[in-house]
Amino acid sequence: MRKSYINHMSDPRASNLLGALAVALGDEISAATEGVAGHAAASPAAIVTVGGEPGQAIESLRRALDLSHSGTVRLLDRLEEEGIVERRAGKDGRSTAIFLTAAGRRVYQRILDVRRQSMDAALGHLGAAERGQFMRLVEKVLFGITRSPAHSDHICRLCELDVCPGETCPVNCAALARS
Repeated sequence: MRKSYINHMSDPRASNLLGALAVALGDEISAATEGVAGHAAASPAAIVTVGGEPGQAIESLRRALDLSHSGTVRLLDRLEEEGIVERRAGKDGRSTAIFLTAAGRRVYQRILDVRRQSMDAALGHLGAAERGQFMRLVEKVLFGITRSPAHSDHICRLCELDVCPGETCPVNCAALARS
């Protein structure tokens, strides 16, 4: 059973504002990253997930993207046809490991760059002290909503893993605490 971190004092306006922020930021990220990837939906997340963890198996990518196995294979087929990813033999000989090609690494970096630029623009209205306070609050919210290691992979599917290493990532820390 999942431990609840919910404050039972409802604040409809805060909930509404948070929902609007989540939708607006999601739209910004989607527009920026899908434009670079040349595809909508899961393509940008697949590229970033593979770039952040080269050599992962299809099953790992499938869980992070929350797709079916066949949907993940079809997505990889498209990305492979475009020269973005390549499949190699996995560790046990029965599995497949996924890697970005040189072209894929360039797309990966551009996706991360436009994602960061769009989020920097959103944060541009905050001063340094406000950014620090906002970051602490976001970390607390992320820790509270992360349900499991698989959920953490899904949450971080578009993250720059090197700027938020595992020991400082609230999502990773929550996943470890709940595993």
